[in-house]
Amino acid sequence: MSPQSQRVVVAGALAHRVRRPGHAWVFLHLLEGFAKLGHDVTFVDRWDPAMGTDDLGHHVDAAEAVRWLGDCLDSVGLGQSFSLLMPGGSCVGIGRDELSKRMSGSLLIDVMGFLSDPDLMALPERRVFWDLDPGFGHLWDQQGLARPFDDHDDHVTVGLSIGMATCEVPTRGRRWITTPPPVVMDRWPIADHDRRTVTSVATWRGPFAPLELDGRRLGLRAHAFRPFADVPNRSGHPAVLAMDLPDSDRADRELLRNGGWEIVDPSVVAGDLEGYQEFIAASGLELCVAKELYVELRTGWFSDRSATYLASGRPVVALDTGFSQVLPVGEGLIAVTGPDEAVEVIGQVTADLPRHRKAARDLAEAHLESSHVLTSVLERLGS
Repeated sequence: MSPQSQRVVVAGALAHRVRRPGHAWVFLHLLEGFAKLGHDVTFVDRWDPAMGTDDLGHHVDAAEAVRWLGDCLDSVGLGQSFSLLMPGGSCVGIGRDELSKRMSGSLLIDVMGFLSDPDLMALPERRVFWDLDPGFGHLWDQQGLARPFDDHDDHVTVGLSIGMATCEVPTRGRRWITTPPPVVMDRWPIADHDRRTVTSVATWRGPFAPLELDGRRLGLRAHAFRPFADVPNRSGHPAVLAMDLPDSDRADRELLRNGGWEIVDPSVVAGDLEGYQEFIAASGLELCVAKELYVELRTGWFSDRSATYLASGRPVVALDTGFSQVLPVGEGLIAVTGPDEAVEVIGQVTADLPRHRKAARDLAEAHLESSHVLTSVLERLGS
């Protein structure tokens, strides 16, 4: 598969994640990034009524999902280039026959292996599994819980350390192409202000359950974040966390509030694409705490959310998952190993924000810009 112009089909779950713009931007950067390289791009999603709930169990109906999907793709000029597969074989957007033509001989970027239609899966020339959650699928595969990687020719992951001796993620004999998340830089202008608010946008638990490896718990963000609960009080900086916490996590909500975090409803402050961008632009810096599994296995996971902070000229202080072996750290992006170091580093960054803001944007332009990232992936797929 050469990096020259070709038909590229991106498949994934966007319609079910209504009012989750951070999730949407993952797909929009892929779609617009490939389009900017001159490729003919199509997006494929599927609607399953059994999946018609959001992260907190709120009902999402098909009409709302279609509007969300259309609005998201319209924002990058691809509102006429999607097909939503419906139960019974019908489609919203591009019809089944036209979709089959577009997929025939294409490069399929199947995000998290979401496309399950065997007839459509048989059409692309190359089928690429694009992994956003390094470690989870690998352990499911190893432990016989699921086989997410089958039926794909190639495997790409944002786990930058996978395959390295320092990483404990089982590769299962597969070649993994590692990549940072791509960012279309034009979408993230630099905001000029002197705010020093520490922020983040995240899910507390997410859709996956904790796993075990050799008797060790490999947990979620909730498990990793609790030690960071009092970082705002200790650092002396205001801190805002746009995060949904379910009712079952009331104790964690109080823990965070007592530590100095202002917890806001992400559907209110960052519930659409523009609001999400505005929330990040209004931040001083991000504190990114990765899921416990990412940290414990040294996956090298790097956040697509953090990538947009950097692109916006917002420094990122991030719990190190092993990404520091691949990305330059120290200015703009600073890797930490725990809350004590985070408190110290936040003080250092806020004391010299102009330098770290410039370094953040420079890092994004050099290492995360979509044309550079996606061209590199395409070249390695063709090697």
